Amino acid sequence: MLLHNSFQSTVVTKVKPVQHTEWAYIYDTYAPMMYGTILKMTSDARMADIILEDIFIDLHKKEMLLAYHTPLNYILLRHTFESTLKHLEACGQTINASFNAYYPLINKFYFEQKVLKEVGLELDITEQQVLKNLRTEFNHFCKK
Repeated sequence: MLLHNSFQSTVVTKVKPVQHTEWAYIYDTYAPMMYGTILKMTSDARMADIILEDIFIDLHKKEMLLAYHTPLNYILLRHTFESTLKHLEACGQTINASFNAYYPLINKFYFEQKVLKEVGLELDITEQQVLKNLRTEFNHFCKK
């Protein structure tokens, strides 16, 4: 994973000086989760480093992130998923099969773009059960 010093030299120096502390906090807090997500999707550490750096360089343009007062897990994971998919597609690669096997609901919602009702019908469970299962899967995903 990118070292904090490397991050500072590539990203923090590109943002306004007053924001360095906030961006360093965002990196320290969320980069490990984001990097883990990328590795689960690609398993290529070198590519994961490049994707993580690109994500943070892109995020610095979205100053709205600094205004959030709630955990950024969902926003940053969504951005991480989308950015990783773009990188994989650009390189002619696909997501690890193991990612789809371990996280089938995340895969259905984020990558197959299915809706709650559709997933419930497909799995023959209620929408409430789909949400409960998705929440459990997501919490498991974030802990690894």
